Amino acid sequence: MISDATAKTDYSYTTGVTQFQNTPVCFADSDLQVIYTGASGDELLMTLTTDYTVGDVGTSFTRSNVQLTAVGIAKLDAVTGTVPVIVQRVLAATQSTDYIAMDDFPAENHENNLDYLTLLIAQANEGVAPADNRALQFPANDPQSLSPVIPKQTDRAKKILSFDADGEPTVTDISSDTIGGMTGPSSQVEGNLALYDAVDGTLKQDNNIHESLFLQQTLDWLSTTTWDSDLGHIATVTAATGVTSTPTFNVSNIKPGKYSLILIQDATGGAEPQWGSMINGNPLIKTGANEITTIEFISDGTTLYAVGTSASATSDDTASIKPFAYDFTGDEAGVGYLYCNGQVVSRTTYANLYAKIGTTYDTGGEGGGNFRLPDYRGYFLRGLDAAGANVATESGRALAAAAQAEETASNSMTATGSGTAASTGAHTHGVTDPGHTHTESIVQSGGNTLDGLDVASLNHQIVGASTSSAVTNVTIDSDGSHSHSVSTTVSFVDGDETRPVNMAVHYGIKY
Repeated sequence: MISDATAKTDYSYTTGVTQFQNTPVCFADSDLQVIYTGASGDELLMTLTTDYTVGDVGTSFTRSNVQLTAVGIAKLDAVTGTVPVIVQRVLAATQSTDYIAMDDFPAENHENNLDYLTLLIAQANEGVAPADNRALQFPANDPQSLSPVIPKQTDRAKKILSFDADGEPTVTDISSDTIGGMTGPSSQVEGNLALYDAVDGTLKQDNNIHESLFLQQTLDWLSTTTWDSDLGHIATVTAATGVTSTPTFNVSNIKPGKYSLILIQDATGGAEPQWGSMINGNPLIKTGANEITTIEFISDGTTLYAVGTSASATSDDTASIKPFAYDFTGDEAGVGYLYCNGQVVSRTTYANLYAKIGTTYDTGGEGGGNFRLPDYRGYFLRGLDAAGANVATESGRALAAAAQAEETASNSMTATGSGTAASTGAHTHGVTDPGHTHTESIVQSGGNTLDGLDVASLNHQIVGASTSSAVTNVTIDSDGSHSHSVSTTVSFVDGDETRPVNMAVHYGIKY
């Protein structure tokens, strides 16, 4: 049974208070939230167990009580004066009882579920919702007397939903001169924006602040294309070369402020507007097929001035050189480049490119109204150093000068190899031999003489004999002066030019 389903109760805390009695009925201590108003007016949520505990929970017929802890009291004491406190019940929309067929009827559980449902309905009626509920709701510390009902359909039609002095929903007529307490201009101009003047608290209009500052429009590409700035300071136009490639481009109803023009080339490309007198700076555009140019302008109310220079506004890269890794040999309108093969092209068709390089690469025979492109076939490109700042031998060169001749810097080398002597100079030498002699010496033992053969009865013993040595003094005679020839072969690999390792590409020039 539920005798009191109140979901939210207001309290006032002052120093010395330690508990809040008769707080809403709850089944668990986590069902209650304690919220207080901080010093800055913000609603602050207290923490269960840390800041407070809950008593008398789990019964559907008895209100609960909140007991503050020392930590919770300290938090409330830190706020000056009387502190508004709200204790509210926040139940989750769940049902945990499982009814089993043919089982005994769980009367007590059934009643608890009905009590839970009753409390949940009361909670919704009082505008209390879980934190994850995405519905609009009043803050917990708003007075209970506030009505959340908005005005009826006929009263709110074509009006702005607002709130009155008590904070209750109401409506404001947007057609009136007063909006949110601010007085509108007495004389209003359609399209001009109104700004709040903090000095006198009124809304004021300025003819230079028009809604067109923020509007975007799409222009038609015609022989005479007119950009009406009243319809938007941001304009987009797609070229249609089938209509014309050189339309006259005018601007009407010019007002002070910023302007942006987005010009898109069609699949043919080459379209270039002829700017009217109200556009200053002659801004350049990209003329390649499907290329997009964005030009920013600033206006003083009579003339549009391209921001900075036209080159900086559009990043003009006309006459830049780009390598291509495919068979790029013709007029590549699709990418806005021409093949650098010395071809002759029209000054009118490629006016932007002609304005950059003129007749620099003409060699004669171009014909009237034409000019020649550089021819980079087979060449390595080298940075021009006309003053010889880095390479002295480059001093005096010009862009269109003839190709620099092949040259190999002087150097030294050491050759190694094998050689053979020729037989030329064959000859003979004589030998001189003066001859020589040897002396023999014999030593005997016993008397008598051996040389005169008087050796007595020859009963003697020869002790030793020796022969002296002598030098032969043999010499080889000279055959006079002569020479031999030696032949040596040194091999090396040569070619028709000196070059580094390289890969071939086609060079194109941006037009």
